[in-house]
Amino acid sequence: MEPEWILFTLGVALIAGKIGDNIMERFEFPGVLGEILMGMILGNLIYFGVVNPEYLTLHSNETFEFLAKLGIIFLLFLGGLDTDIEMLKRTGKVATVSTLMACLSP
Repeated sequence: MEPEWILFTLGVALIAGKIGDNIMERFEFPGVLGEILMGMILGNLIYFGVVNPEYLTLHSNETFEFLAKLGIIFLLFLGGLDTDIEMLKRTGKVATVSTLMACLSP
């Protein structure tokens, strides 16, 4: 795969994610919801026949697989940073158990 197409695809993904972020924030939803929706749209362009698979390198590239896994790690890290421990203590055992079960489920 040529580096130009990899950079182009990465640029399209970043721009689409930012557009989705801005759209969702205008409707007072979390911005990450727009990024996820745009990722779902971009990820399915090949299956709907909009883009030829040889030009969209999202599905067949080790670089994007690595970046996707790195993005998941950062997303989980940021989610942990936003966790309010005091509120978690106030909500009691139910919130703690449900959070732990959500983290342990595949």
